[in-house]
Amino acid sequence: MELDPAQLFDGFPEPVLLLEEGTVRYRNPAAGRVFPGLREGDRAPEELAVPTDAEFPIVCTGRVGARSFRMSVQDVGREGLLAVLRPEHEAAAGPGLEKLALRLRQETAGLAASLQRLEPAGGESDQKKRKKYLAAANQGLYRLLRLADHLEFADARDQDLYRPAPLDMAGFCRELFREVESVCAMSGYRFSYETELVTLLTVGDEALLRRLVLSLVSNAMKAAGAGGALGARLAKRRGRAVLTVWDRGKGLEAEDLARLFGGEARGVSMDPGEGL
Repeated sequence: MELDPAQLFDGFPEPVLLLEEGTVRYRNPAAGRVFPGLREGDRAPEELAVPTDAEFPIVCTGRVGARSFRMSVQDVGREGLLAVLRPEHEAAAGPGLEKLALRLRQETAGLAASLQRLEPAGGESDQKKRKKYLAAANQGLYRLLRLADHLEFADARDQDLYRPAPLDMAGFCRELFREVESVCAMSGYRFSYETELVTLLTVGDEALLRRLVLSLVSNAMKAAGAGGALGARLAKRRGRAVLTVWDRGKGLEAEDLARLFGGEARGVSMDPGEGL
């Protein structure tokens, strides 16, 4: 399927450009504000110069006028190079953190209520009810720990979060998807993992990769629906590890894709029940 950059990125809040042999093939409105007067067909600005021998994807930093940016560049095949600019020192605080604080208060109240019900009310205790409230308390504690993890993640800087190390991608996927398959089976989903690779050595941050993959699996479960099918596959293509998470849900319509990258979706929710 040919990439339609306007449909995907016109509403994207960060500057996005598609470059082909040093020429601007596409720039979204946000990029137009950063590079006033830049038109499709113009030569790419010097700030966007990419080394000819670069191994993609690459991430670099630079300045455009008085602002500092971090730029990620990805080779998207026949379409050229996709460059995304993100302002350095972008504040992480916002409506998402306010919602997260509300969830923390709600989960704390729910945990406290469950623990109070565990106290015997006199006479012989009802073991069935006690087990029910204990399960609710354990679930509330797990959610609190997960929300605290979201807080730490949101407050950390990129350079503190990313800690790359040698990683066997095939072994990582085997262990992670064994856990995922078990959880899916208990929840009524059909999950399958496929790969022909026994080992695939690369460099990456295992903790961040695990967070990313589990977020994709969570979204796939929501899209597949109750009792639906989802899965993952790992392959090696042109010297890269390619990990795909799929589901048998109905998928997104064109207008949904545009809205996904538009202003309405800019405030990312940290509610574990709403996806990422």
